[in-house]
Amino acid sequence: MDTADRTHVNGVNDAPVVYQGQFGEFTITSGDRREVLIYRFGLGLAALSLGIGAILLAVLGMAATPLMGLTVLYALFSLGLGISLWTIHIYLIPLHRTLQLFWGIGTLAFIVLASRPQPFMLMVYQNPQVIWG
Repeated sequence: MDTADRTHVNGVNDAPVVYQGQFGEFTITSGDRREVLIYRFGLGLAALSLGIGAILLAVLGMAATPLMGLTVLYALFSLGLGISLWTIHIYLIPLHRTLQLFWGIGTLAFIVLASRPQPFMLMVYQNPQVIWG
């Protein structure tokens, strides 16, 4: 269907707007808008988790209960970041895949380390080399 055929009954043209970008022409679809909302939600979840964790640590210190809460907040942070990395529009594919790979490695390392009896954040604090995961 060409743009001449995309006219509603009321005479409004429904043709997508074509923009000129740095990497060529593009259009913005309703799916693109939905994905932007999803990746913004993911970034918001990650930021909220990080903020709550920082406040908990500053107010309550290194007690056992806040440290277990920080493990849950870190999991939410990772989830939010993962949601964003799977829906964000990064058109440099090698960069996008590399970021996803690093997120996957980091999340896998977190799962392995969080399965131990010691609180995750305390383990990271006492063993800084685990941050490589």
